[in-house]
Amino acid sequence: MKIARVIVYALSLGEIDGWLDFRTIIKAKLTTKERASLAYAALLSLDEETRELVCENAFEARPLNSEPMPPAFELLDEAKWWASRADRETKQVYIMSIYSHMTPEQKAAFGDYIKRAAA
Repeated sequence: MKIARVIVYALSLGEIDGWLDFRTIIKAKLTTKERASLAYAALLSLDEETRELVCENAFEARPLNSEPMPPAFELLDEAKWWASRADRETKQVYIMSIYSHMTPEQKAAFGDYIKRAAA
């Protein structure tokens, strides 16, 4: 029941800090086998592409300098969290890469957004 309450806490908090606290608590309260089973079940609930992103980031030496994690919460909140921790060069590379993959319509809308934000 304690672990169930911790999961509810992490979900209701709606921030990455809740999940980081969850990690600490389950390490103290669950066996290695129980944690492995929980991780396995959670990974199986994801589509293949997201599973790969999670695994890559979980084992990356500096995951904040790699691709953003798949969203655990609202996409905008997750993006803001990642951007607040990524270094300037990494953010610039992502902005340029994303922009280069936009359609002309998306580029125009993005340009309008930047102009409004700068005003």
